[in-house]
Amino acid sequence: FWPAIAIPPPTVLDVVFRRQHERTDICVRFFGTHDFGWINRRRIYLYHEGDSDSVTDRKRSGMMERYNEALREARQVFERLQAEKARAQESAPDDLSFKPPMYVKIKSNKYVAPLRGRNAARDEEEDSICECKPSDTDP
Repeated sequence: FWPAIAIPPPTVLDVVFRRQHERTDICVRFFGTHDFGWINRRRIYLYHEGDSDSVTDRKRSGMMERYNEALREARQVFERLQAEKARAQESAPDDLSFKPPMYVKIKSNKYVAPLRGRNAARDEEEDSICECKPSDTDP
C-alpha cells in the first residue's frame, strides 16, 4: 500500500484527466512522491491512526526513504483533518446541529402562487386540515 489523498473530480488537472482510466476510477495524489494516478475504488482504504507506525528511522533504500516520508505526510494530513473536525464540533452549539430538525406537525396547508385550490373559499375548511401523522410512511 502507498498512502495517497483522493482528488475531487473538478480539481483534477487536464493532463492527469487525459490519462487512461475507467469511469469508476478515482484520481489520487500519492504522498511522498506527489505523483497523480487513477486507482480503482475497490483498492482504496481509509487511513486509520496507527497505519504509519511502521515508519523506521533507518534508511535502507531510496524507495523505503520515500515510503517513510509518505507515511509521515499521511499522518500529518490525518492529524490536521482530525483537528479541523474537532474544532468544527466544538464551535457547534450542541450535537443537535448535525441532525435534522425535529418533526413538526403541519396544522394547515397553505396555497402558494401560482397554484390555487379547487375553490379556496368553499373548500378551505376541508383542504386546510392536515391529517398526516409522524407514524405515516411518508408524512
